[in-house]
Amino acid sequence: MVALAYSAVRYVRNQKREQEYREFGKFHMLMRELGTNGTILGNVAVVYELRKSPEYGDLIVRALSDIEIKGSRADMLKRECALTIEHLERSK
Repeated sequence: MVALAYSAVRYVRNQKREQEYREFGKFHMLMRELGTNGTILGNVAVVYELRKSPEYGDLIVRALSDIEIKGSRADMLKRECALTIEHLERSK
């Protein structure tokens, strides 16, 4: 019975570690994508997805506060950045 409980605990810990690793990879992929010259709507979606990474909130807030946004429909991306910053600061 002890062996079964030990195996269950190890399994859950491994699953948690794997999930954290996937989230870490997703965060880095989103940050790379944000730095590219994609479409405004694509960048809006990336900024929105960053809300789901509150563990990196401080870094996201600094990055979105300092990012230079130009071009047509820049207002849309600026608004999404402001909403994401607001969301992450409330989540602290």
